[in-house]
Amino acid sequence: MTSTEQTAFRILMLGDVDFEQQVISTLRHHLDSVSTMLARTEKEYTDILAKQLPELILLDLEAKEPKPFKFLSMIFKGDTQYKVVALVNKPDVESIVKCTKLGVNEFVQMPEEAHKLRDYVKKQLAEWQKQQASLEMNENQGERYRLENIIADSPEMRHVVYVTKKVFNRPWVTVLVRGETGTGKEVIARGIHYGTPETKSKPFVEVNCTAIPETLLESELFGHEKGAFTDAKYSKKGLFEMANGGTLFLDEIGDMNHKIQAKLLKAIEEKRFRRLGGTDDIQVKLRIIAGTNADLEQKVQTGEFRTDLFYRLNVINIFLPPLQERGEDIIALANYFLRRYISTYGISERHLSDGAKSILANYDWPGNVRELQHVIERVVVLGESAIIDSNEINTALGPNGPQQLPSVKPKNGWRRVIEIPRDGLSLKEGEMKLISEVLRITKGNKTQACKILGISRPRLNRKLDEYEISPDSVLAG
Repeated sequence: MTSTEQTAFRILMLGDVDFEQQVISTLRHHLDSVSTMLARTEKEYTDILAKQLPELILLDLEAKEPKPFKFLSMIFKGDTQYKVVALVNKPDVESIVKCTKLGVNEFVQMPEEAHKLRDYVKKQLAEWQKQQASLEMNENQGERYRLENIIADSPEMRHVVYVTKKVFNRPWVTVLVRGETGTGKEVIARGIHYGTPETKSKPFVEVNCTAIPETLLESELFGHEKGAFTDAKYSKKGLFEMANGGTLFLDEIGDMNHKIQAKLLKAIEEKRFRRLGGTDDIQVKLRIIAGTNADLEQKVQTGEFRTDLFYRLNVINIFLPPLQERGEDIIALANYFLRRYISTYGISERHLSDGAKSILANYDWPGNVRELQHVIERVVVLGESAIIDSNEINTALGPNGPQQLPSVKPKNGWRRVIEIPRDGLSLKEGEMKLISEVLRITKGNKTQACKILGISRPRLNRKLDEYEISPDSVLAG
């Protein structure tokens, strides 16, 4: 049993023993998952409520002891929300009105409406069981996405984990997670959600902004009212409402159109919004985490992305490095996926040979962690021997693997970009020369340079800082 799991749905009955027997007789087919408690005096219900919170309270409105209205006045005075059903043999309008004002959820005339009591308890029990299942799932997810489970042997990833942990104590601050496709942006987003005490038991809702047509994205995010558009035959909650109290992860936010960007900015700043076709403001309290592999600074410059939204999202910036820059993490990740898929498929123990490790460590991983994961899964499923050799890795990598030397046809107007001296040059020197020459060819245009080099803008900027290369100095030279 998990720490959040509860064994039974708790019902507190207030009345005498005869009232208790009447209730138990009515609910006899629903008591397998129910725990009942009886309070016959004020002291008894005070002691019970001090120790535990019942899911449902059944109150004999005609009881002499405990006094029903004194009890109702007491429980509805505080912040705790109780579900209360008042049971009565001979209802009167004055009592019903008084109970309604105090906050009673349901009235049942017994024994004529015994079916009504059964239906209400059955409904509340089903909702409770659903909540318990959700709590258990959240606890399992929380264990899976603990930051301690993230492989972070490289300095780059240790910094990512350090910054991410800082966010745990800032439950509603917006976070921008950046990195190439496949670097693990969703893993970090979930790690933040489940690592934050205020959100870990609440919903984690994610949406890929590029996977939903622009015409539907606004409705998906903010919901719509019946009749808001042609096919709106009923009202629908949006993802903002569904994530209330928890986290909304907006992946690939760089591709969102301007109209929705404006509404998103307003919702984040004011913590309220209106459904499509609606007139009422809906209040929400949630954390927004945005993910992107786009160069948002460039999109801001070209007008494709709102400046004010960029700064609103960029309160905390977490950058995930490409896998090929994570050094020692590559083999550690490969071994992690190896153990995982051996367990998943029930296959006998397998190990990576030194040759296999060498290929994995030196491959450039354009698909990042996701590609490595799929390669290891393929090796586990198709392999037979206890030792995974370099041939198996090459086969799993496919035609883009290191065993294939691509044939490059020179384009018109292109010449050899850098000259290699007779005595050779180091990888670092070659990279410095290549970046400098491409910047010279593009007249310092970083966007064009990134396209030619096949790298992201953040990666180019890091290389320029690492090698102390300035586009101005390249052009001046």
